[in-house]
Amino acid sequence: METMCLKTGIVPTISTGGSVDARANPSEVSTVGRSAADKLPQRSVSWRFSFWLRWNSSDKGKKAVRDDGTERQSRNWVLKILHAKSVWEGKQRNEEEVVCECDACNCTVDEYDGDKEEVQLDRGSFSSMLRRVSLAEARLYAQMSHLGNLAYDIPKIKPGKLLKHFALRFVTSSIEKKESATAVAADDRNFAHSSPCEWFVCDDDHSATRFFVIQGSETLASWKANLPFEPTKFEGLDVLVHRGIYKAAAEGMYQQMLPEVHAHLKSRGSRAAFRFTGHSLGGSLALLVNLMLLIRQQVPVSSLLPVITFGSPCIMCGGDSLLDKLGLPRSHVQAVTMPRDIVPRAFSCSYPNHVAELLKAVNGNFRSHSCLNEQKLLYAPMGDLLILQPDEKFSPSHDLLPSGTGLYLLCCPLSESDDGDKKQLRAAQTLFLNSPHPLEILSDPSAFGSGGSIQRDHDMNSYLRSVRTVIRQELNQIRKAKSKVWWPLVLCYHVELMPALLLGGP
Repeated sequence: METMCLKTGIVPTISTGGSVDARANPSEVSTVGRSAADKLPQRSVSWRFSFWLRWNSSDKGKKAVRDDGTERQSRNWVLKILHAKSVWEGKQRNEEEVVCECDACNCTVDEYDGDKEEVQLDRGSFSSMLRRVSLAEARLYAQMSHLGNLAYDIPKIKPGKLLKHFALRFVTSSIEKKESATAVAADDRNFAHSSPCEWFVCDDDHSATRFFVIQGSETLASWKANLPFEPTKFEGLDVLVHRGIYKAAAEGMYQQMLPEVHAHLKSRGSRAAFRFTGHSLGGSLALLVNLMLLIRQQVPVSSLLPVITFGSPCIMCGGDSLLDKLGLPRSHVQAVTMPRDIVPRAFSCSYPNHVAELLKAVNGNFRSHSCLNEQKLLYAPMGDLLILQPDEKFSPSHDLLPSGTGLYLLCCPLSESDDGDKKQLRAAQTLFLNSPHPLEILSDPSAFGSGGSIQRDHDMNSYLRSVRTVIRQELNQIRKAKSKVWWPLVLCYHVELMPALLLGGP
């Protein structure tokens, strides 16, 4: 199966044919984006967003451009995935159906039954739900994005430099474990190679925090994890999860990381803390391993810091309900997303009826999938959604966001405990994840390839670069604010001193 970009990503090439913790104080940013929003006409937007979908059956013959400049005939993306899936699994589709009623999976769609009132959002109301993150939080995201970038080239990590510049001590990596496994039995070698993505571990000795950093899709094994995307029960609970990614986490990565978790608990005791982070598929794996450690009672809840993901797809149906049952706050999952990154939208955009029916016809697990039946999507957003807008010179600004670079938390204006606010937040998430819709992005042939917008807006280095730009901008604003305070004082001092100088005094 052809990939959309060279190094990163989880979504296969898709054609347009076939029709198929505590957050920033709201007082700091109470007027963020208002002036920019006032410059544009206000537009009423229905949260069903049917007008965002551009399904054009006349595009069946549309061609996309390869990296080498040649053209290829596009095919329906659903059929591509299903065909590749049958290859990987030997055309075995006799798996047991997973029954998921809306009440059973605790999907956040219970309010939809019997209440079809639409939530209307325009740019102004969307902007009122944005809260600019603090400088301290931005620095944390910059550190995590830097580690995520390193995960794509683990052999070149320099432990001395990591310790000097970030006060992080390199511990081990999946590559080191594979190399050590060559000296043991064949079964252990197979176990060592069962992880779909490379990862590494480093420690902050001062805070007793161990970081697990996972790269995104890079290998054939990682694509095998991406392809079986039908829902299955997560850890035997009434919550559904992407089957391929869950299998990869449970059968490979969890078992590999568990000894490093136990070693840190033994070494640090009650002070031990764990931070999981990753990009794209790696972020999804980081989330699942984190939750599995808690559900399987391997770590206390107090030891788990929020999971931070970059450009990762939504992979759960009922994820927010699961967090609540586990006693975790919504902020335990912090998903950083760029406005035009196609990967976070792949499973959480609105699917038209004919695509939903096709999925149900091919795989019985989709027939009772509440997210698909109720919300027309495969998996729902989970936790906090943070929107990272890069410099417009790097990537076009988003119509819903204030102009200029920024990192924002999308949240309820008042309290998330209110049902109306929850509904408004879901509407805002749906609006954002459907604008632009993935097919709108993919309708541009120039979006493909190493220089296309798909890789540009999803690449881990793009996230790192954009977060650093946000920090520089914030620091510049702080310096300007300080200069406005100090210059009048300096000027007053010189004015008071002037008469003495003119009179020849001291």
